[in-house]
Amino acid sequence: MEFIGPILEIFKCVCPPVCKYVQDHRKLDENMKNLERVLQEFNSQKEDIEATLKAEGDRGKKPRTEVKNWLQNLQRINSKAQSIEQEVKKRKYFLCARLGKDVDAKIQEMKDCHQKGCSFISLWIDIVNNNTSRRNTKKIVKKVWEDLMGDKVTKIGVWGMGGIGKTAIMRHINNRPQEETNEFSDVIWVTVSQPLDLVKLQAEIATALKLSPTKDEDKVRRARRLLGKLKVKKKFVLILDYIDNHMFCWGLRSMGCEEVIVPPLSKEEALNLFLDKVGRNILHVPTLNEEIINSVVEECAGLQLAIFTVVGCMRGVDEIHEWRNALNELRGLVRSFSGINADVLGRLEFSYRRLKNKKVQHCFLYCALYPEDFAISKDELI
Repeated sequence: MEFIGPILEIFKCVCPPVCKYVQDHRKLDENMKNLERVLQEFNSQKEDIEATLKAEGDRGKKPRTEVKNWLQNLQRINSKAQSIEQEVKKRKYFLCARLGKDVDAKIQEMKDCHQKGCSFISLWIDIVNNNTSRRNTKKIVKKVWEDLMGDKVTKIGVWGMGGIGKTAIMRHINNRPQEETNEFSDVIWVTVSQPLDLVKLQAEIATALKLSPTKDEDKVRRARRLLGKLKVKKKFVLILDYIDNHMFCWGLRSMGCEEVIVPPLSKEEALNLFLDKVGRNILHVPTLNEEIINSVVEECAGLQLAIFTVVGCMRGVDEIHEWRNALNELRGLVRSFSGINADVLGRLEFSYRRLKNKKVQHCFLYCALYPEDFAISKDELI
């Protein structure tokens, strides 16, 4: 009976890989269906991003290097997936198990690539254009950039009213180190959820740093681990977007941050931005006059988000009575709100009401149920 022990050991070594071989063989058809489904989602995402890049490219914007590399990688994965499909169609029995394993690995690679595409903060380099952006914005970008490149400042706080353009400024900063210098080992962008969820915030920073989550860790231990990971970096940029203004102002002073305040647009800057977006030919429409246009722009209170919102409602509207109705409605809504975000909420409701189509309004409300910066599938939304 002494030979039984060695035989059992052989079985222990041989059985798992043999079972895995048989499993991969049997699951090939199921995996191929999954591959086709993931490939379809994959290509839909690719088409959406390429269409967006083309539209913005026509306006003079350049795609980010990270996005171009992602598209090239996507093309490589696509070619490999098609190659696997061709091999499967040949149905060579002894290759089925290997192909099953290849298909499984390719599905995971495609899912990772799909997730990467959903995580892009911006697809293009945010260029501060002399014609459409205010001089003050360029000064703020220059100030923040100089502080980042220097050695005296380690924390910078950019703050101001909601809708004033803080995120747009920081997106430009987010892209710039990756496009212009290799001095920073990492540039990390995290959108802070409201109300503040410290555990979620720590988890998102950990994901950006490629740190595996640990369930048993408390907030303090996790913070220590994140800090340790960041300290080994040569030089990094961590951008926390969408922090509540009041908490942020207190945080700035308690942490010794360099404060950078983003003021509202001046009347001249607001009017120029509005005309650039709505089309300057509106000044030559005989049924309109500069007084009504100026009045509508003034109700935007120098907030970029408000200007973009109102422009979307008034573009193509040439009748002065419609402008007067819009102005009265806008004034009423703006004055009906109070609180921290009152300056923006009235203008957003104005935009919502002017969607006119109930289905589009429902889509808008449905989007509001998702977290900030969440990747929403068009098919799911529609």
